[in-house]
Amino acid sequence: MPSEPFEGARPPLTNELFSRGFDYAISEFWQIRPLTAGLRRLPSNASLEEQLERLYDQRSELHARQRQFAALRFYLQRIMRRRSRDWLDGTAGVTNYAELLGRIEDWRAARGERVAFITFNYDTLLDEAFRDVQNFDPASANAPELPGYTRDTDCLLFKPHGSCNWGRRVSHVEPQKVQARTIPEGLISYVESLDLGEDFEILREYDDGSTVDFRSKQGPSSLLLPALAVPLRSKSSLESPPAHIALLKECLSTDEVTHVIVIGWRATESPFLALWTSLRTLRLQIVDKGQQNAEAITARLRQSGLRLVESLPAVEGFSRFLEADDLETFLTLPPA
Repeated sequence: MPSEPFEGARPPLTNELFSRGFDYAISEFWQIRPLTAGLRRLPSNASLEEQLERLYDQRSELHARQRQFAALRFYLQRIMRRRSRDWLDGTAGVTNYAELLGRIEDWRAARGERVAFITFNYDTLLDEAFRDVQNFDPASANAPELPGYTRDTDCLLFKPHGSCNWGRRVSHVEPQKVQARTIPEGLISYVESLDLGEDFEILREYDDGSTVDFRSKQGPSSLLLPALAVPLRSKSSLESPPAHIALLKECLSTDEVTHVIVIGWRATESPFLALWTSLRTLRLQIVDKGQQNAEAITARLRQSGLRLVESLPAVEGFSRFLEADDLETFLTLPPA
């Protein structure tokens, strides 16, 4: 029987990424230790992304900074993978995501509509819900452009900031140097000489499931860097296969999209918002905690140039939104 989930097992929010609960990963990826104490001291009203961006901007003058940010990729991959597994095990996969996707699929299938899901989270909770609803594991198609996430053109799943189960193939690796260390330590040490290619792979688990193998399916001399973007305030890059980005840009520029539901997203990702060029007026439903948060999100979306008709925001959070009939009510509203 799966154990009862506990609050500390859920994937962390951004301001929780360096909590003491992740000391096991800090010990493993010790290169980030010089950054950790300062990040933990940030006041509650400070932005972790802004501080990380300030540190990131120093990478051209401080060579250690490049190694630290490479280690951050491995650190984030490690904690997000573990938390994803713990939460899914503890809930038997019964999550708000599974309910949300199931109810949207019922609506979509009955009306012949198309939907796209976009998440900036590194965890695999939405992936798992997608698998349950679509009866297909998006991670099972392990080709360089991860086609499983976009195989069904009527139901798409995008992860613009990458995922804890994705790796990005690197070139200019000298295997004899890396092999003298663990693969992560070798890639971190020589990150300045690595070239990030545009080929992505699903990270394979070792037999005991405890961790993943950063060797590419191309062979032991081809290695993988965790494919996830370190959270920055305004410079977060898109960490996703080129085919995904091209299709995402197409979706965000078309007038076919009519309804948008935003759940727990702050709308601060500039590279993503730059892709969203649709001129159609969109119906918007904000799901967040607090009226002030909802108003700030709507303002950012308007500032990016989007035309919006906003429904009454659901300001009591994701769970309360699903408890009501607000989802179906919003979806059945006519296009603006």
